[in-house]
Amino acid sequence: MEYACGHYLMQYYNKNVPIILDKNSDKCLVIIETRPSFWLPLVIKNAVDKCPGFNLYVFGTPNVNKFLANTLEGEYYNITINTYMRNIQEYNQLLTNLDFWSQIKEEHIIVFQLDTLFLRSPTEYHMKYHFNGAVCGNLNREKEFIINGGLSYRSKKAMIIACKLIDDSYNGMPEDVIFTKLMRKHTDFFKLPTIKECNNFSIETIGNFDSAIGIHGTDKYYIVDKTIYQMLMKEKV
Repeated sequence: MEYACGHYLMQYYNKNVPIILDKNSDKCLVIIETRPSFWLPLVIKNAVDKCPGFNLYVFGTPNVNKFLANTLEGEYYNITINTYMRNIQEYNQLLTNLDFWSQIKEEHIIVFQLDTLFLRSPTEYHMKYHFNGAVCGNLNREKEFIINGGLSYRSKKAMIIACKLIDDSYNGMPEDVIFTKLMRKHTDFFKLPTIKECNNFSIETIGNFDSAIGIHGTDKYYIVDKTIYQMLMKEKV
């Protein structure tokens, strides 16, 4: 964990963040995790704290679900998965499976991972595309960059359509590469953000600290502009 990111998340160590389930909400947070990490409840509390009105889904293995039952307060959707994600291929298979998205009731979905932190709640601006996330890959090429899925917005309807369009030509690709390439190919079905709009949504290597909802890759030191870490040290939750 990068020091500034860890410092920011540690503010949640003793912070009480009750999780509220609103069955009338059309927005949710989704995390898939198989590791009962020290950081996991802090990452989840940060996400819930910064995203009021969003329901929470935890897709976890039995050991993770038991761990979180003792560390989180409130009501959320707790869905047990039977795989321990021994490799990235199993994660990709899960997210490209129509049945996975069908389990989620809400239309507006924020997917986040263990290596993320939230700075602010998503707005309508952040959620006006079918898939939005940090820029990765070719950082300056509008038609070639990949939308990172680690901290991302997904439209449920779009994900279901996309899963039906996946064919053998996408075999072996990470799920976010698949969805970026597929949605870019089928412009009649999907609307994707530009590099600038992705930078305003999330930070990984590049991004706009003043508008992004959060940072992905908190343990990987990807960020080019190191002043972002300095600004993060000043942030209070």
